[in-house]
Amino acid sequence: MEMGVNSEFSEGVRGKRLKLISDNGSQPTSTSFMRDMATLDIEQIFTSYNNPKGNADTERVIRTIKEEII
Repeated sequence: MEMGVNSEFSEGVRGKRLKLISDNGSQPTSTSFMRDMATLDIEQIFTSYNNPKGNADTERVIRTIKEEII
């Protein structure tokens, strides 16, 4: 995450109202990751539990980012 933020936002992300949408997996909900997002002033938005459609939409966005942007 740090490499991606530094690469895309060399001037920093504070005040840019950046949002991160993710599922409720162990990585995005870990204490250290959530603390890092708060430090970077990145708002985390989670899909609801037991919502396969919401998770599928999130996974598709991540796939598109990986394939087309990165």
